[in-house]
Amino acid sequence: MSAEHPAYALVGRIARAHGIRGELLVEPVTDQPGAFFAPGCRVYAGDGEGDPLAAPAVPGAVGDPSAPPMTLTITGARPHQGALLLTVDLVRDRTVAEQWRGRTLLVPINEIHEPVDGEVFLHELVGMTAVDEAHAPLGTVSAWYEVPQGILLGLTHDGRETLVPFVDDIVIALDRGTRVMTLRLPEGLGA
Repeated sequence: MSAEHPAYALVGRIARAHGIRGELLVEPVTDQPGAFFAPGCRVYAGDGEGDPLAAPAVPGAVGDPSAPPMTLTITGARPHQGALLLTVDLVRDRTVAEQWRGRTLLVPINEIHEPVDGEVFLHELVGMTAVDEAHAPLGTVSAWYEVPQGILLGLTHDGRETLVPFVDDIVIALDRGTRVMTLRLPEGLGA
């Protein structure tokens, strides 16, 4: 991401097109989807990794990375099987909607309320140090993966990645300031 652009937080993943009128099936990655996906809200387009996509100079052209991010205005939203069906101003039919599969929706970090104690933005997980309850190192969070059951952490230790569920029973403490999380790993799930 370019230094002149503010940091962005991922708030949704576009799973696929839905119907023939350009609706997008979006999986929210926020505990407040109504704050970001209500009609009239503005979000930014991101690639599959959550980096902003530059606005193309010519419709259909690849954007210049120094250009401002592509802005989308939500024109409609409705729940659908645990996800949302969104319509946005730049997507008017199924053909265009199909091109958005796998992209992300972003908002500037400074527009999001800070997490309360013990919570974290998903983009902050990578690079955090994991320790056990005795403060012995377990590894570093190298990635996070969204699966139907929730979030899995990719915990790397000695070059080996172990997948750990990001749930309260396992992640018992999280300190954003020191970037350390304390884990209580079940037996057999050693990092």
